[in-house]
Amino acid sequence: MKKCILAVLFFFAANVSAQTINTRLDSLFNYCHKQLFFNGTVLIADSGQIIFEKAFGNANEENKVPNKTNTRFRLGSVSKQFTAYIIMKLVSEGKLSVDSPAFSYLGHYEKKLRSITIKNLLTHTSGLRDYTSLNTFDDTKLYAHNTILQKIIDEPSLFPSGSNYRYSNSNFFVLALIAEKVSGKNFETVLSDIILDKAGMNNSGEDNGDPALDRNMALGYVKNLNKLIPGNPIEMRNTVGGGGMYSTANDLYKWSQFFQNELSSNTTLKKFMYRYRNQAADGYYSCGWFVNGEHLFHEGHINGFANLISIDTVRKQTIIILSNSDFKYLFINMMSAQRIMTGDPDALRWTDNKPINYKDYLGKYQVANLTAEIKEEKGRLVAYGPTGRLTLRSFGKDGFFFINREGFIVFKRDAGSNVVSLSSFEDYEWVELKKTE
Repeated sequence: MKKCILAVLFFFAANVSAQTINTRLDSLFNYCHKQLFFNGTVLIADSGQIIFEKAFGNANEENKVPNKTNTRFRLGSVSKQFTAYIIMKLVSEGKLSVDSPAFSYLGHYEKKLRSITIKNLLTHTSGLRDYTSLNTFDDTKLYAHNTILQKIIDEPSLFPSGSNYRYSNSNFFVLALIAEKVSGKNFETVLSDIILDKAGMNNSGEDNGDPALDRNMALGYVKNLNKLIPGNPIEMRNTVGGGGMYSTANDLYKWSQFFQNELSSNTTLKKFMYRYRNQAADGYYSCGWFVNGEHLFHEGHINGFANLISIDTVRKQTIIILSNSDFKYLFINMMSAQRIMTGDPDALRWTDNKPINYKDYLGKYQVANLTAEIKEEKGRLVAYGPTGRLTLRSFGKDGFFFINREGFIVFKRDAGSNVVSLSSFEDYEWVELKKTE
């Protein structure tokens, strides 16, 4: 009888805990919907069970069509991890080598391209300029893939391959073309054959301009003067490999399960994903993921859509946030959801937006030729740096996020509790600046 009573009490306590987590997650995303213009769907799973799944706002603002849990969203750069998996699958089959000259697979042997390997493309260390930011590229115009490839090749490199890191869509565009060349199939077919069909992702694919895809597809919006307006249209067929996919929250959860199974069984993929495990304390970029220990995540922003997928491969926790309102706070919501699941009582404290004492953070910071200055203006903390003026908002002890752009800052203190540096996280890279005055 005692064992029975204890079992009932344990079940009740676990159930109450699950309800508490669900309630706090609901509070988090309701706050974001009402205060931060979040429209979209959220799915969160823990230990193989979906514990939270909900849709917010409208998929179509003009016709007031609500978002649903099966609404399709353009993924933007979340697409990169699918391209990377395809490449690593081809590597494990002996059809590619990560150390081979990447452009040789496309019939290009120019001297300036010979040192760029598949590995460089997968880790954003190629030095290739981002073709989507070139003055010669019009994102509303449809280009032949060879035309885009030539634009990439014609541009001077940012740095010698392997000597630095710079996030660039060109890397994954080239990888998609390599996958097509090696397989003899178009990328859409390769994607279905290697991933979508096997993972059961029936509501996902390449956004290829087919009008039939409009069914259950959200429209993208951006915030303007405290209202949402349609995002600028772009030609999605130019974004193959790096940003051209669409999916649903449930399909991405299927991908999470499929990918984790592959990561545990595919030694080639696992070895490459974790090759810097002991060298990069603050994480690194590999295969379409930011890798921080056993935690993997990636964001995607494209013409009004903003998305995130996060996988904790130890705790078996998946966080999926899909937005069609250009949501700027993906990173802090990921961290908030993680903290809620650990029972952190302060996980939602940042939503109170209470004023704090900023004096410890004020001053100038520098590393190499990069400088920033932190000021207080009208009761708010403001950062002035290479990209202009950014307003910060507190997120936990010594942590701040950007109000108008995706990004995060953590101030560091010495043994005497004096602020001595700040670390900024953008484009999957931590950069530390020392306080100079």
